[in-house]
Amino acid sequence: MNEKVDYTIHTRDHPEEYVPGKNMPIYPKTFGEGPDIYNKYVDLAKTDKNVIFLGRLATYKYLDMWMAVKQALTTIEKSGL
Repeated sequence: MNEKVDYTIHTRDHPEEYVPGKNMPIYPKTFGEGPDIYNKYVDLAKTDKNVIFLGRLATYKYLDMWMAVKQALTTIEKSGL
């Protein structure tokens, strides 16, 4: 669908601390105990050969959506799926 619009949508992203029951965890923490938790997930992921981990949480860094999609497509292409 190619539709012309006469407006622009501007958004801002404000990461915040995850509070159970209040909000959703969106970004990984790259400080404090965050890296230790990430390393545990990496070690656990290596034991499961039937799963491919991709995206923000799998790489433990912020990715724009186009980067996450490119990562997924490149990984699938390389794997021969």
